[in-house]
Amino acid sequence: MLKVAKKKIQREGLRDKVTLVKGDLAKLDYPDAFFDFVLCLTDALPLAEDIDKTLQEFRRVMKNGSYMIADLINRFGLLMPHISGDPYNAAKVKELIDRLKKETFIPGKSSKEKELRWLWHFPNEAKEIFERNNLEVEKLVGKPTSLLWRNPMLVRGDQDLQASRRLLENILKLELALCEEPTLLGMAAKIMIIARKIRCGQNHSDKFNRKFEKTS
Repeated sequence: MLKVAKKKIQREGLRDKVTLVKGDLAKLDYPDAFFDFVLCLTDALPLAEDIDKTLQEFRRVMKNGSYMIADLINRFGLLMPHISGDPYNAAKVKELIDRLKKETFIPGKSSKEKELRWLWHFPNEAKEIFERNNLEVEKLVGKPTSLLWRNPMLVRGDQDLQASRRLLENILKLELALCEEPTLLGMAAKIMIIARKIRCGQNHSDKFNRKFEKTS
């Protein structure tokens, strides 16, 4: 993927603005309080060997008060399609319930070096992980939330349909309208977390004071 990124950077004429670095997210080669913003998407955190250690390292290189956006796999949202086609199948429902209670990750194929597994979480678990690492969660967003992302063909039944620009635009509008709805967050495939670096030991009264200052 770094090779793909390099080609895209060259194609877009961004070589003087982007630096590619291969390394360990839990041991970054940057000084403290170095970055204004951190973006960590796709499978970076779900594949972390130690998610707390990784978030602590992100926090270390972030400037005070700066933000990060990251995402985690939503446990229920990912499992639900397994029974959506046959919700009356008692065995499938029992399997879903058992997996929700017991499993903390999705097993994956072995790489050349080690066995891969993807962590998954409920929204409340995702929030707790960030906040115990002194990253104040300001917003949780579902990504994506509607059922259409699972199968755009549902829009037109069994008809052979190419994903037209109009269809994609309508799905995007629906997603943007639903992604911040708390009652639908658990249905999303992933949970996007927007969090701010706070001082160790900073409590929720500081959050209240900031809101009061904005309204004063």
